[in-house]
Amino acid sequence: MAGTVVTIFPRTGLAGDMLVAGLSAAGGLDAGELGGVLSHAGGLLGSCTVAVVDGGVVDGAPARRLDITLETGLPGLGGDRARVLMEQLVTDLGLDGPRAGLARRGLEALLIAEAAAHGAVADPHLHEAQDILIDLAGAAWCLQRLGIDAVRCGAPVPVGGGTVRCSHGLLDVPAPATAVLLATHGIPWAAGPVRTELLTPTGAALLAALTPEWVPIDELDPATMDGWGLGTKALAGRPNGVGIRLG
Repeated sequence: MAGTVVTIFPRTGLAGDMLVAGLSAAGGLDAGELGGVLSHAGGLLGSCTVAVVDGGVVDGAPARRLDITLETGLPGLGGDRARVLMEQLVTDLGLDGPRAGLARRGLEALLIAEAAAHGAVADPHLHEAQDILIDLAGAAWCLQRLGIDAVRCGAPVPVGGGTVRCSHGLLDVPAPATAVLLATHGIPWAAGPVRTELLTPTGAALLAALTPEWVPIDELDPATMDGWGLGTKALAGRPNGVGIRLG
């Protein structure tokens, strides 16, 4: 599939696990093999289970969901340690130059955003976003397997609204780190259409790293997607998923 272009349709925003699930569904990648990759990445964080779940069919295309469970009570993942683990994953997964660069850029983007959002510190810690290692490793592995050379993404990206509770308390959506990523990397976004978080910091960090060509989201047809990545959050009256089109 060398030279393939991927189009991301963030119908209900984007989270890292949704992107990985959608890429794998669209490309028909082996779920067991992907599960092994993700479980290896998660194992570096401590006790973690990852399952690639069949999500049925959405708008005529196959859908998948990732179920990621991290051990509760894990300490925040420091930036220096995260970088070491990422380099280990680059080696363990055999990521090539472009995909290794993607993984590194995504991690750095999030670390810089966390530091800016919550007070500049020498070694910012990731709390809820610890699973960015799983998401980045999974996305890079899928893109390499699919031979993706270029990325397009619908814009503006819906970010949701209301508030989200995290280790820093109850925060407005977009969360502070997400807001920094949106502004710093020029990601076009729009509030709504529901009052819940739709674009996560990990999802925003992946968009920052991917540097996609932005296309009008209204011009993307759900019926032309090759696969869908489903989120774990239920949204009233609408499927929670990101569409992926190859070619």
